[in-house]
Amino acid sequence: MTNKFNLTFGNLIAHLIPGLILLLSIIIIIFDNEELLKFINDNTAITITLGFFLSLACGLILDAIRYLIFLIPRLNESYRKWCDYDVSKADDDGRKFHDWIIDHYFRFHQFYGNLCLSLFISTATANIKTKLTICQLWPLYLVSVILAIAACFTFKRTISTLTDKFPKS
Repeated sequence: MTNKFNLTFGNLIAHLIPGLILLLSIIIIIFDNEELLKFINDNTAITITLGFFLSLACGLILDAIRYLIFLIPRLNESYRKWCDYDVSKADDDGRKFHDWIIDHYFRFHQFYGNLCLSLFISTATANIKTKLTICQLWPLYLVSVILAIAACFTFKRTISTLTDKFPKS
């Protein structure tokens, strides 16, 4: 039961936080501040519930974009290697180790990749809404680049750990 909770919690963090950042940047662009504050004050429960589900939806959309970014250029043969693993033939300890790899490496890859995209899009929207220049927003772009590099390294670490543990089918 603990493994299922860990996988669910990792998924939630990998999608919810980047989705919340993206959702807030979209809301800031679309709505006027006074209009938004009035809506939140009048409908607090609806705002929290709707915000949670919309944040999760935005996070899943970011995850799909992240997946396509890693899949299309085929940075290396990592995705082909990923498809060669047959965990169903593994014993119970092998499956537990696979879940551990996913929790400790791949979820971080998802989080870093999704957060990178979220910050990049949010910074671009801040550039549009506030008329700030790229020179003023460079720290956020720098963090986005660092997160992109971290996403690449954690993905490669996931694949190398799987390669070491599981043979090709």
